[in-house]
Amino acid sequence: MTQTTQTDIQSLVLETIRSPKTAAARVLSFNFAANWLWGALVLMCVLNAIVYSISLQLNPPSSPEELLFIPPAFQSPVIFTIFLVVALSLTVFALHRVGAWMEGQGSLRDILLIITWMQVLRLLLQVVVLILSLVAPAFGALLVLAATVWGVYILASFVNVAHRYHNIGKAIGVMLLSFLAVALGASLIMGLLSPSLIGVPGNV
Repeated sequence: MTQTTQTDIQSLVLETIRSPKTAAARVLSFNFAANWLWGALVLMCVLNAIVYSISLQLNPPSSPEELLFIPPAFQSPVIFTIFLVVALSLTVFALHRVGAWMEGQGSLRDILLIITWMQVLRLLLQVVVLILSLVAPAFGALLVLAATVWGVYILASFVNVAHRYHNIGKAIGVMLLSFLAVALGASLIMGLLSPSLIGVPGNV
């Protein structure tokens, strides 16, 4: 990676945080092929799952009760990766189709592009939080909370720009309907896949 590329990425990350609407237009101007973007999205899923698994190893639940709050799928790097790929793929299609149903103009590639960029940001956040968990756990927890809230606004701004709504409330509506559809779809798919992934017959 060249110094120019590193500088561009750093600039885009900061712009995404400070001015999501402007950053969205910049991200959507990238001319990446759809097949390249799908590959990048899968790669982000793999890397996010690895970092998450490392964080679990370094900061395991302190009691069996806390472990119960972590879904079994999230405890296996492989299953968690598959879960992320399924969930994010469904998210891309849902945001596109629901957005189009609500008179949005964004293409499937546009939505894929912004979701892939959001996963790049998620990976960077996870790395920072992982480091903070070792030196300042409380600050890391606060960062996660702040990033979650601001991340919703960032995604809404990106969806708003991608679908040319000029109305962030409409973009939030698209997100809510899409996430409901994704939650249902991912639950059904993972329910079918999980037994075979962990070596348990489906009919027991």
